[in-house]
Order: sequence, then structure tokens, then C-alpha cells
Amino acid sequence: MLPTEEPGRRWSSPRHWSLRVKLAIVLLVPGLLALVLGGLRIADEAGEAGQLDQVSRLVAAEERFSTVVEAVAQERYDSAVFASRDREDDADVRASVTAVDTAVGQVRPVLDDLVESDPSLRAPVAQAQQALARLGDVRTLVSTSAAPPSAVLTRYSDLLTPLVELDRDLLRGVDVEQVDGLAAALSGLAAARNELTLQYALVSVGDPDPAEMQASEARLRTGLADFRAALDAGQRVRFATLIAGPGNTARVQLLQTVLAEQDRGRNPAPVYDAMLAELNAAQNGVRAELSALSTRLRDTATTAVVVNAGLLLLALATGAVVVGLIARTILRALRRLRTGALEVAQRRLPEAVQQMQTNGGDIAPLVVESIGIDTREEIGEVARAFDAVHTEAVRLAAQQALLRNNVNDIFVNLSQRSQGLVKRQLALIDGLERSEQDPDHLGNLFQLDHLATRMRRNNENLLVLAGAADLRARRKRPVPARDVLRAAVSEIEQYRRVTVRRAPGVAVAGPVVNDLVHLVAELLDNATTFSPPDSEVVLRAATGAGGTLVVEIADTGVGIAPPELAALNAQLADPPVVDVAVARRMGLFVVGRLAQRHNITVVLRPAPGGPGIHASVEVPAVYLQSGATPGADVDLDVPTQGLPIVPEARP
Repeated sequence: MLPTEEPGRRWSSPRHWSLRVKLAIVLLVPGLLALVLGGLRIADEAGEAGQLDQVSRLVAAEERFSTVVEAVAQERYDSAVFASRDREDDADVRASVTAVDTAVGQVRPVLDDLVESDPSLRAPVAQAQQALARLGDVRTLVSTSAAPPSAVLTRYSDLLTPLVELDRDLLRGVDVEQVDGLAAALSGLAAARNELTLQYALVSVGDPDPAEMQASEARLRTGLADFRAALDAGQRVRFATLIAGPGNTARVQLLQTVLAEQDRGRNPAPVYDAMLAELNAAQNGVRAELSALSTRLRDTATTAVVVNAGLLLLALATGAVVVGLIARTILRALRRLRTGALEVAQRRLPEAVQQMQTNGGDIAPLVVESIGIDTREEIGEVARAFDAVHTEAVRLAAQQALLRNNVNDIFVNLSQRSQGLVKRQLALIDGLERSEQDPDHLGNLFQLDHLATRMRRNNENLLVLAGAADLRARRKRPVPARDVLRAAVSEIEQYRRVTVRRAPGVAVAGPVVNDLVHLVAELLDNATTFSPPDSEVVLRAATGAGGTLVVEIADTGVGIAPPELAALNAQLADPPVVDVAVARRMGLFVVGRLAQRHNITVVLRPAPGGPGIHASVEVPAVYLQSGATPGADVDLDVPTQGLPIVPEARP
């Protein structure tokens, strides 16, 4: 199992971040940069679109407001003519007044909206509204007084001045390079038209002031010059030619005649009407082109904003999808690599090692399966490197298993040689015991017999370490449990300290006897070794639940700490592979191996109420027979003299 990281530590350093987070950050940096740059461009285009929208509104407002200026100019002309004719027949004046009032009523909401959207127009709009508010006084002057035409013209001209200025201010607000020329041209035409209508009125009422006529002509020429200067070559061809025809020539000739005080009775209407028609045509043409161009530019800018915003979002979404797909591919490969690595580490490699240990290091049938990633990029290279590591680990494990088996073979060979010598030694000692009559010598022979038996047990331990079976012939007939216990006691050096308290009347199956004797002897040896020399080690046996045989060994030794005791019980239940640490506790390792061989349960427990350890051995009922008696081959080949069964005291 892999170690888990603390949640807070995972974000403490970029090296702890997951690959998904790192890829997201890698995408985030250029994504933010693209978003900022694209946002700036879109903002500029949106600002341009807004500016062009304002231009369209200004052009539309100027077109509406120009009708007011033209209507007031017409009212000025009609009122001056009405005053020059002794105020007879005011039908034209009333028609002009109605036209002005209608135009003013229609343009007021437009002016209010412009003031809200562009505060810089507040002052000129206020001045124009004040001028329009004075119309009533001027009209009263015209209809109820005997004011001369010149006074009427002066009062109306004073009203028209802020109106014309507002009209030009609206056009000056058009501050876009593509259309500002047309706006300036239209402003020049508006000024020229105002002067043309003033000249028309001055000439129509008779006896005009030469200085006033010359000043008006100068302003008219300036307006026309501004108009021509603002146009480009193509626009000049389309519009300037409209006011360079015979109408303007006839007007100039009429003006010169009037200034020379010649032919003052001539009707100026045809001349000025022709000139006004030319001006109106040019003005309408310029205004139409200005309105169409500003609308087209506004629509283009708006479309550019939408298109660029869509392209930016599409680019970001495409980048996110591409990075997501790449990240998904990488993460999927990494997950496969991680899953495969964990499977190798936790299942496949341990199984292969176990199989090699079972097969004696034979690696021929073992095929190292690839982790399953065959790509040629870095992850595939890591996967192939891991496959190489896996293969090498299996090879080394096979070599280690082979080496271990070779060592085991050496153990078996040495044990076989020693076993033969010990067997001859035991036979010799047994013969000496039969012929010896001296009790002292006989006691020494008994001790020598026990030492030789212990030497044989040590040799058998080597066989167990090597995984080999006991060299002694397996018994065919059952052996009483009491004889098994006595045989186990006889195999230890300090057999006199062991008291066999109780033994049930059951017999142990022959094939299990030798290993059970060996197992109990190892536990007794540990009990006598790790307890005081003068203390007693108690060995008892009883029938357990389910018909099992339970053998208990109790000592009053130093005891074992709980953690170490738990580790020892785990080793008894599942003996580890032989190593140096196992050699230091060879007795318990042998116990575990022998118990595992016959499904015998061995458990170590603390002694109740005092120091020491109680070892419990539970032999399955399948190896037991009730009421069996030893057969002809009961001889356990161990010195059991002087090892009685001591009845357990009853309470």
C-alpha cells in the first residue's frame, strides 16, 4: 500500500501538485494572456463600435435639427418680407411658424437624449433652447409692431446664430477619421446655407446694407471653402460640382448688381431658389453618405466585436479541449502505469517469487507479463523501463531462490551425515546402557544419551530449515499421547525440570508422531532455557473442543513483551523465509514449520497471574484415535527412562 500524503502538504509546494493541476496551470498562463490581449482588442473594437454608434446618433440628430434651422431661416425670410409689405397677407408667416413649431416639437426629445449621452453638448443645447424660447417675442414683434424689416432680420439672425452653432457642434462631435471629412463638409454647407438664406431675405426686402451684404458673402464663401477643403478628390467630384454651376454664378452677378445699386427691382427668387436647390442637393448627398458610411462602420465594428469575441472563446475552448484530451491521454497512461506497477509490486512479483521458491528457482515456466503500455513517448519508455526492472527482479529472485535451495541442499547433506553419526552414537550408548550395572555410570550414560538425542534434534532442525522431511521412517501405527509427551521431554537437556501433569487416553497417528515430538521438544527447550534453573516447567495435555488434542507448556520465566509476543505468534502462524534473523530464533521457526506442515495451531500467551509464558499446541482431531494402544513399533528411539506421568493434583 502506498503512503498517503497529508492534505495540506499536497498544496505546499508545486512538486506535490497532481499532473492534472500542473497541466491546468500550463494552460492557464497562455489562456490568461490570450484572454487579456483578446479582451483588450475586443475592448478597443467595442469602444470604436460605441463611438461609431454615437456618430450615427449625432448624424441622425443633426439631420433632425437641421430641419429646425432651415424652418427658422424660412420663417426669418417670410417675416422680413411680411414686414416689408406693410404686414399684409401673413399666410406665409403663419405657415412658417407652424413648420417651425412642428420641427421644434420633434427635435426636443432628440436633444435631451444627446445631452444624457454626451454632457459636452449641454451648454450649446441650452443656448439653442433659450433661443427657441425667444421665438414668441420675435413673432410678437413681427405681428404687432411696426418694426422695420432690418430689425426683424436682426432679431431672427440673433436666434439663428446659436441654432447654427449647435448644428455645427453636432457635426464637430463626429471624431472618427473615416467620416470626419464628411462631417466638416456638412458643417461648412450649413454655415453657407444660413448666409445664403440671409442674403435672400436682405435682397428680397429691398435696400440692403452693403456692408452687411459683403460680410454675409464673406461668411458664405468661407463656408463653401470649408466644404470643399473637407472633401477628398472623389467626394469633391460628387458634391462640390453641385454648387459650382450656373446657379452660384447668377447669384454672384445679382449680388454685384445689388451692391452697385443697379436693377434693384429685379426679382431675386429664381436666382436664390436655384442656388438653394444646389446647396440642398449637395447637403443631402453629403448627409446621406455620412449617415450610410457611419452606419456601415458601426455595423462592421459591432460585427468585429462579436466575431473576435467568438474567435477568442472558440480558441480558448479549443485549447482547453486539446489540452484536456492530451491530459486525459497522459493521465490514462499514468493510471495504467500506476495500476500495473502496483499489481506487479503487490501481486505478480510476490506470486512469482513464491512460485520460484516452490519450484526451486526454476524460472523457465515463468513469463514476465508486460505492463501493457507500448507507446513511444516518455511514459512508454518508463513503462518499458519498469518492465525491465520487473524482469530483473524476477531473475534475481529466481537466483536467490536457487541459491537458497542450494544452501538447503547443503544443510540436508550435512544433516544426513550428522544424522548417521548420531544414530550410530545412540546405538552405541544404548548398548552400553544395557550392559552397565553401576548406577553412577548408568546415570552418566543417560545424560550422554539425552545430549546425543538433542544433537539429533538439532540436525533435524537443519532439515526443517532446508524444507526437507524427517529422515527417520514415518510410523504407521498410532502412539499414545503420554508416550509422545515423554519422548518430547527426553529430547531436551534439562528434562529433569519438566513435569508431565496429565495426558489423555488418546493416540496420535503414526505419520505425525515424529514431528509432534520434535515440535513439543522445541517448546520445552525454550521454556527451560528462558526460566530460572530451579523452576519447574509443567507439561499437560487434554482433549479440546471438537476432539482435538491440546498440549500446554507453562513456565515461570522472564516472559515476553506484548508487541514481541504478537510478532512471534504471527511468525508461528505464517513462518517467514529463512534468513539470519530466523537462525537466531531457530526453535520457534522450526515449531512454525512443523505446525504448518500438519495444520497444527501453536499460540504463545502470557502466564496468568505471574511471569512466564504458556504455550498451547492444538493437534487436529483427524490425527487422533481414542483408546488406542501402542503397537509393535512403539519404540520412539529416545531415552524415556525415569520420565513418569505425574497425576495432576485435584482441588
